[in-house]
Amino acid sequence: MFNLYNLLIDNKIKKERAKNKRNIFIFSTLSALLGATLGFFLSPNSGKKNREIASKKLRSIVNSVQMFSSETSADVKQTAKKIADEVKKSEEELINKFDELKSKIQDKIKGRKEIRLEEEKED
Repeated sequence: MFNLYNLLIDNKIKKERAKNKRNIFIFSTLSALLGATLGFFLSPNSGKKNREIASKKLRSIVNSVQMFSSETSADVKQTAKKIADEVKKSEEELINKFDELKSKIQDKIKGRKEIRLEEEKED
């Protein structure tokens, strides 16, 4: 009974900590967005200069994301090709083993006249 009570309390504490972490993340993100927005509008640069700076940063971020995604897609394609090759190789090995077993079974039963797969039913 005491262990069950401790488990319930532990679960409640874990849930509260997770909720607190989520709240901290949300608050931090909103604070960063608010700070960036205020910094953008309250900077000593003119609006035109701010837009130029923002567009350069945005282009830089877009280029970084494109490079990362192209590298990642190339890695994924290469890994998928390796996996496909391994699967094909495994399939061929299984087919060869199956053929070997099949020929062994056929050799063993070659001399027998009849093969019964089901038991005979008694009337």
